[in-house]
Parts: sequence; C-alpha cells; structure tokens
Amino acid sequence: MTKGGSKKLRVLPGNLAQKGLLIIGLPITLELVFLGLITFENKKLESQANREAHYRRLLAECALMSFSSAGIFQHLQNALAGYSGEDLEAVDRDLNLLDQTLERVKAEALKDSESSQASAKMLATAATLRTTFSRARSLLSGKLEIDSACELFELKTSLLELVPRFLHEQQDLCINAMNLSNKANKLQVQTRAKERNWIIAAAITSALIAVWVGYIFSKEIRSRLAIIKDNTVLLKKNEALNPPVGGADEIRSLDEAFREMADALREAKAKERELYAMIAHDIRSPLLAAKITVGLAQKQEELPAKTNEYLRRACRGLEQISNLISDLLDIEKLSAGKFEIFPERLNSVELVEASRDAAQGLFEEKGIIVELSMENYEFMGDRDLLKRVIANLLSNAVKFSPEKAQIDIQVKKHEQMPRFSIKDRGPGIDAESQKKLFKHFSQTSEARNSKTRSSGLGLSICKMVVEEHDGKIGVNSEPGKGSEFWFSLPLPIN
Repeated sequence: MTKGGSKKLRVLPGNLAQKGLLIIGLPITLELVFLGLITFENKKLESQANREAHYRRLLAECALMSFSSAGIFQHLQNALAGYSGEDLEAVDRDLNLLDQTLERVKAEALKDSESSQASAKMLATAATLRTTFSRARSLLSGKLEIDSACELFELKTSLLELVPRFLHEQQDLCINAMNLSNKANKLQVQTRAKERNWIIAAAITSALIAVWVGYIFSKEIRSRLAIIKDNTVLLKKNEALNPPVGGADEIRSLDEAFREMADALREAKAKERELYAMIAHDIRSPLLAAKITVGLAQKQEELPAKTNEYLRRACRGLEQISNLISDLLDIEKLSAGKFEIFPERLNSVELVEASRDAAQGLFEEKGIIVELSMENYEFMGDRDLLKRVIANLLSNAVKFSPEKAQIDIQVKKHEQMPRFSIKDRGPGIDAESQKKLFKHFSQTSEARNSKTRSSGLGLSICKMVVEEHDGKIGVNSEPGKGSEFWFSLPLPIN
C-alpha cells in the first residue's frame, strides 16, 4: 500500500532465493505425494494381475485334470471289456498325467487363500478317484476271479458315482476361478482408471498451486516495489516517505538503502538551504551598500566620461549579482515548497500585454517587431509569477533573435486549457540540448557564446512556477528554424 493506505502488507518469510525454492518445492512435493499414491496403486495392480494369472493357470490345470480323468475312465472300461494291453498302457500314462496335474493344482491352490478353500473339496474327491483308478488298474493287470470281478463291479459302480461328482466339483471350481479372474480383471481396469485420474489430478493441482504461489509471490514483490517507486516520487516532492516495506529479503535491503539515501539527500538539502540563507544574509547587505555607493558616485558632477563608464559597468555587474542571488533563493523556496502563491482571477490578454509593455525597452533596443495573436480567457493564477515567466521567455526570445526580427506571441485554446507561446527567429535548439534546457544552470551553446550572459536559472524558475500552477511547459525547436517556448495552465476556463 502507498502512502495514505491503512492495510498492512503481508510479507512471505525468507529471502528471494528461499521464496523461489518455495515456488518450485511445493509442486514437486505434491508430485512426490501423487507418485507415492500411484506406486501404491501399481503394487495393487501387480497383485491383481498375478491373481488373474494364477486363476488362469488353475483353470488350465483343471481342464487337463478333467481330460486325464475322462481318459482313464474310458480306457478302464475298454480294458474291462476286452483286456487290451494298449488300454492298460494308456491308463498308466493318464494316471501319471493325473498325478502330475494334481500336484500342480495343489501347489497353485496354496498360492491364494480363496482358491485353496474352493479347491479343497475337489482335490479330496480327486484323491479318492485317483485311488479308485489305481485299484481298478491293479485288478485288471492280474487274473480275474470271482472275487476280483465282484470288486471290479463295485469299483465301476463307485467310479460311476465319483466321476460325475468330481466333474461337478471341478466345474464349480472353474466357475469360481473364472469369477475370481473376472473380478481381478475388473479391479485392474478400475485401478488403471484411478491411476489415470490421479495423474490428471496431480498435473492440474500442481499447476494450480504453482500459479497460486507464483501469483502471491509476484503480487507481494510488485506491491513492495510499488512502495519504493512511490517513495521516489515523494522524495522528489519533499514529502514524508511510506512506511518500511518489511520482510527479510533483498527488497527490504533495497528499501533500507533507499531510505538511507533519502536521509542523506535531505540532510544535504538542509545544508544547501543553510548556505543559501548565509548568502542572503552575508552577501546581500554589503551588495546593497556597494550599489548605493556606486549610485551616489554616479550622481557626482564633472566626472570624466571614462569614470562614468566604469561606474555604469560596476552598477550593471552588481545588478547581475543581485539578480543571481534572488534567482537562487527563489529556486530554493520553490524546491522546498515554501514559495507562496497568491492566486487571483486573471485575463490572458491583459497578462500578455502587461508583460509585453514591461519588455518594450528590450524590443526597441534591437528593433524587434512583436506580433500578437490572442484569444481571451479568464483563469486563476499568481499575476506576478506568471508575468515573470512571460518576461523571462520574452527576454530569451529577444536575446537570441537577430536585429529587427519578428517575435510571435500567441494565446490559444489547447486541450481545453489556455496555452501561451512565444516564437522567435533565432538559431534554434538541437534535440540533445532541449532535454536539459529546463535544468538548473543549463545553457545552450548559443547562450554561452552570447554577449549577454545569464545565470542559466531563468528557465528552471519558469518550469517550477508553471508546475506550481499544475501546468506544463515545453519547447518546439529545430536548428536554423527558431524556437517556440510554450506553457499551458490546466485550470478551469470561464
């Protein structure tokens, strides 16, 4: 907040480097959190994929076990009907395959608690079926007797009961495994969708946090730098500075350095004012005494002509020194804001004509022709100060105009304001000199080479007087084409 604001600035802790790390660190920290969540979900996804693969292997082994069991049963029936040695060999191969399949199913079922519970009943029936198959095989390999035939009949009856039950239990296991596999696959899809959402949320959240932190950071820096910038204007106007910007970073150091510089400048200004006061007190009194003495000497009768010339030059020199001291003191008062302005209702035509009449001696000395082109406006201003501005501009115009040249004085409306302009036919001013024309003690090369020397303070005083009236002053000029000095007063026009 600038001067006059009541809200206190909130300053982030740390220096600029630490704040920059904060802008970078917050989104990175958030990304790491999201990365941890995604890693966790990936582990779940991997576990679900393993379960799905486990159920698929279990289904494949169950199918192989069904195939081998059906083959054994078929070959046993063939062997029982015809005593074929090939059928017995086929039974041996299928029994061996069944044993291997049962071991793999047991090992695979132990990997998952749900599949282990679901396959326990089927594995028990499969073990009973395997024992029955083995007994039937051993009876068929020997000589069939009545007892053996009766037992084979009983075994066949038992197999007719066991095989459908085994196939039914195996079917239940397959259905359960398929359901579990589909469930695992569905969970994989949901986990992938969740991961995708996490990634999108991480990107959006990180971007929003980065933008938010960057905005807060930049707003704080802009606000504090705006205070320092406003302090430069206040220092120029010799007004009190804004409160310190606070914080513990480089901007605070900059503000402290600026305040130290401002204090040093004000101290130097105070010493400068003391010097001007000393000049006014210690030089004006003896200068006035010298002027009175020279004036009295000029009134003496029967003085040689050469002595009169010396006295005249001395009087002119004393007058120039007195004017220089007055200009210096006026500039100091204007700079310090101690110059009093007494506004009154003024008429633009009357003001210009009065200033022209006061400079009539200068015009006649060089045979200058003055052309007036004026519109009549009434406004508020300090009569004496504005007459001084016009007189100074007219004096400069005469100084740089050739003999019997023309000077144009205009008053016209410009952007709803009265604008006064004085144009000469002098040598003109280059663009580089125009930039420093209104600075203290600034003179153009033509002014330095002129026979009529000046202090270089006249235009500075004009600028300060016009700005005290909230006006503007400037010059339009090109080398070899003369110069037009103007000033406008942004005051209500009746």
